[in-house]
Amino acid sequence: MKTYLTLFILSVTLYVLSSCQKEETTIDAALFKEVEAGGFIYYLGDNTVQQSNVQSGHSAYFRVRYNPIAFAALTDSGKIPIGSSFPEGSLVVKEQYSSITGSIKKFAVMKKSNTSEASAGWVWAEYNADGSVNVSVSKKGETCIGCHTINSRDYNRIFDLYP
Repeated sequence: MKTYLTLFILSVTLYVLSSCQKEETTIDAALFKEVEAGGFIYYLGDNTVQQSNVQSGHSAYFRVRYNPIAFAALTDSGKIPIGSSFPEGSLVVKEQYSSITGSIKKFAVMKKSNTSEASAGWVWAEYNADGSVNVSVSKKGETCIGCHTINSRDYNRIFDLYP
């Protein structure tokens, strides 16, 4: 009887863990599909790859792009006003490169959301170029928010590091 109970508890535990993993994978896959979608506008209309600031926690080279919802919140100077917030559904994607002429290595992603996956008003994730998960939305930005709180423009460091 004790063996059956132990096997039952183990089976239920494995089922719950595998269900959670499938849910995380589904959420990450859906967000990555949005990253791959077209219609983005690059920061200040400039699609050239830039060298990162030494204060950036990401790759040595980058480009940042916004979906139309996020882009509509930017002023003519290309920034969101100090103290303002991006609207729900805004998507900010930082393409990360290892060299100025190389291919994309990773995508750092922020999506403005009030869902249970969000932290500080954003869903945070990082994906490898092939779509595999480097930092899952399930981590709720635990490795991101510390650096991103250093500004007054809704957690978007680009406005502070690249005026």
